Amino acid sequence: MRPPAASKCINNLKQLGLGLANYESGMGALPPVVVMSGSGSTVTWWGAWSIHGRILPSLEQGPMFNAINFTLSYGTPDNSTVAGAHVAVFVCPSEIKPEPRPRADGSRFGVTNYGFAMGDWYVWGGFNGPENRSAFGPNRSRKLSDFTDGLSNTVVVAEVKAYQSQVSGCRPSGVTGPANIPPPNADPLAAAPRSTRAAAPSALAATPSGSKGPSTNPVLRPLGRQTSRSPAAPTGGLT
Repeated sequence: MRPPAASKCINNLKQLGLGLANYESGMGALPPVVVMSGSGSTVTWWGAWSIHGRILPSLEQGPMFNAINFTLSYGTPDNSTVAGAHVAVFVCPSEIKPEPRPRADGSRFGVTNYGFAMGDWYVWGGFNGPENRSAFGPNRSRKLSDFTDGLSNTVVVAEVKAYQSQVSGCRPSGVTGPANIPPPNADPLAAAPRSTRAAAPSALAATPSGSKGPSTNPVLRPLGRQTSRSPAAPTGGLT
């Protein structure tokens, strides 16, 4: 990465951090990665807007935020203009494909190089399941004061590649909560045997929503995102 690009990328991360801090100060908690309703492990409705989309006002993108219809998915025609927008703070200058991603129906999705952390393997186990132990999670709005081990010891956002093939289904077997997450020295083949399968062309992504953990799909669209779930959670759906 060129020094000027590296400096700009670092500044983008700082801006996202400030955006989160301002959101928490104004709303009383950090934004959720997705809002869902349902019962047990059955999802009947989900709001397909990410953290990126929710902190837009804190990034001097108030008009874009006001143009979003949060009751509809980012993939609907009503939200197509916002979903296809290029937001400079979401893209590192060294990204080789910063242009919005085209879709088969002619619409586009803006891309992002920054994903928000959703946890270490275990992300969500149903509406009655235990919480994950990350900064963000489905239907979770944590306060900065909840980080009892210190904010400097917490991963919140990281740089990711935009146009990237996905390797889905890489989560470990039998994870039902934070208590039985594989240890750091676990044999990857034993803990997550499907993580060795070949990568497939990715049609998944996130628009201002990119939250990311080891079990998530790569972030491509910043405003909405694909939901990452633990083995105990239902399949399908967007966050």
